[in-house]
Amino acid sequence: MKIKFILIIFLSLCAYSFENKNEAQKILMPFKKELMKTLKTSFKNGGVAGAVDKCHVEAPKIAVKHSSKSYEIGRTSKKYRNPNNKPEKWMEGVLSDYEKSKSKEGRIVDQDGVNYYVEPIYVKGLCLNCHGNLSERTQKLISSKYPEDKAYGYKINDFRGVFWLKSK
Repeated sequence: MKIKFILIIFLSLCAYSFENKNEAQKILMPFKKELMKTLKTSFKNGGVAGAVDKCHVEAPKIAVKHSSKSYEIGRTSKKYRNPNNKPEKWMEGVLSDYEKSKSKEGRIVDQDGVNYYVEPIYVKGLCLNCHGNLSERTQKLISSKYPEDKAYGYKINDFRGVFWLKSK
């Protein structure tokens, strides 16, 4: 009997799955807050160049920091900047759906037995400094770090991509 109980506890810890949107949103929120705080601070202290440098180095670290043994956190977009954020094939449908519907609601998606929570990202004013219509200088700066950059030309309230949370 003890062995069954221990086995059940072990398996439940290994196969974490968030049960609802509220739980997923609570898990994702600290990542979003830290990412935005980092971008705002670096922009304030170093302008566009400071924000690009900081984002290039820190954004992936922030995602890893807020991930765990139970779940992974990330971002993706059809027009990604970092090739590591290229959407998985199945995510392209989710991105297209948000692009068409303009929904602001997150949703849980089951993909081959794996739970994902996806939440749309819409462009805000600060975003336009690096994701809007870029000056030649800004485009050159971004291209030096992201030679295959696709993440520009946005306007306020455009759909940018999704934050995602994946249960492991």
